[in-house]
Amino acid sequence: MKQISLFTDLSNDLFFEIFDYLDVLDLFQGFFNLNQRFNLVLIDRHVCFQANMIALKRNEFSVYKNIILPMIGCYIRYLSISDELNYLQIILRSISFTNLQSIRLYYVKLNELKVILENCRLKSILIDTNYIQNEKHLNEIFQILFNQQLDLRSIRCNFHTNLYFLEENNKLSKLRRVIIDCECFSSDFIVLISQLPELRHITARINDQNREYMDKDIDHLTGNESLRSLILSIENIELNRLLLIFSLMANVHLLELNGTIDFDINHLLELERNYTSFRCNLKHYLTF
Repeated sequence: MKQISLFTDLSNDLFFEIFDYLDVLDLFQGFFNLNQRFNLVLIDRHVCFQANMIALKRNEFSVYKNIILPMIGCYIRYLSISDELNYLQIILRSISFTNLQSIRLYYVKLNELKVILENCRLKSILIDTNYIQNEKHLNEIFQILFNQQLDLRSIRCNFHTNLYFLEENNKLSKLRRVIIDCECFSSDFIVLISQLPELRHITARINDQNREYMDKDIDHLTGNESLRSLILSIENIELNRLLLIFSLMANVHLLELNGTIDFDINHLLELERNYTSFRCNLKHYLTF
């Protein structure tokens, strides 16, 4: 007689593998209270839970807040959330994400971001918010990211304001990948790379308009020898300043330049032979 296999005949280990690919809301809507076995599998710490709490409807947030997070919040490893409606603020009152490894934060406020950074050991973080623009607060956040989050390997951030970086004596960061989606001065960019001794890739936006009013002493900085890949968007930067940046990253193999310049582009094209991969997408504007 031919034996018929059922979905429930699968081993728990195989369910763990399957569940790793599903969002927790889908998991609980599909399997919670189906039977006692699935209830136990759902709250097992071996599942690498990922929660996408962006663009949630109110009833979906209610499911997260009242059912999902109280049961498995401490086991969630990958979290994406928008705090535009204060959802993060609400759940942090009662939930601790002690096993969180990667987080994407949108519209996050200062207090909630500090709670996350002070209570989680992250490997990756994305921050996109216009609620944190005070220079003192931003410096405080970056000090935590660079000097306390020692498991952190990747950062992407956009604070929708110019960034200013302070030089730190303790270069403890293990960061290997940084993407800065908001602008900074070239001097702040140089300070930034000098703080990250294991950095391999950086994408940044440099705009030196009014730089002379906010410039810093960077003559003593040694640059970064670990960098291998650099993508820059540039505006209002002098050729000598750009060449200085390149000289501080002697081991870069991949270079991509975007933006606008007011000097002869041939000065940059001559550098192509120094790189394994060289892409130049610059536009030239005339000054009068």
